[in-house]
Amino acid sequence: MTAVLERELLTMRTRTTFLFTDIVGSTDILTGLGEETWLQALREHNDIVQAAVDTHGGTTLKFLGDGWMVTFSCPRDALEAAVAIQRALAQEPSPYGFRVRIGVHSGSVLAENGDYIGKDVVLASRITQEAGANEIVASADVVDVLHDYEERFDGGRLAHLRGLGPHLIFGLHWAA
Repeated sequence: MTAVLERELLTMRTRTTFLFTDIVGSTDILTGLGEETWLQALREHNDIVQAAVDTHGGTTLKFLGDGWMVTFSCPRDALEAAVAIQRALAQEPSPYGFRVRIGVHSGSVLAENGDYIGKDVVLASRITQEAGANEIVASADVVDVLHDYEERFDGGRLAHLRGLGPHLIFGLHWAA
């Protein structure tokens, strides 16, 4: 098999759902806690996220220092994982002051060597940055396919995403 054919086999376009998390104010928290305490706090936080990802069938793609990039085969599983993360953090409030923002987006991306690239990956990341502390936001692409979730989303808002222009995003009411 030629190297070109091998590369083409490793690169495929696929539709997937991304969940990104981000600890709000992580640099300030790190500075305030010190590195050793930060590491312990991060481990506790990561255990919560990993449990939700595992329970809802996600695949951890990357750990980004203060956040996660996770893929799911369907938007419902990603939203359920997001809700599980926020509820776990609310039930077990972090003594370290962690507040997490979460974004969910579905799109078509290129998969290569266990990673994903494309505009929809960037879109998922940018959507996450639009979320407030303890908030879950989803793209219109996610909301459009989950009709039984409609009453759980707010009315939406227009977000101007750097490099991508305006996009409609929706907050998910996740509290029990």
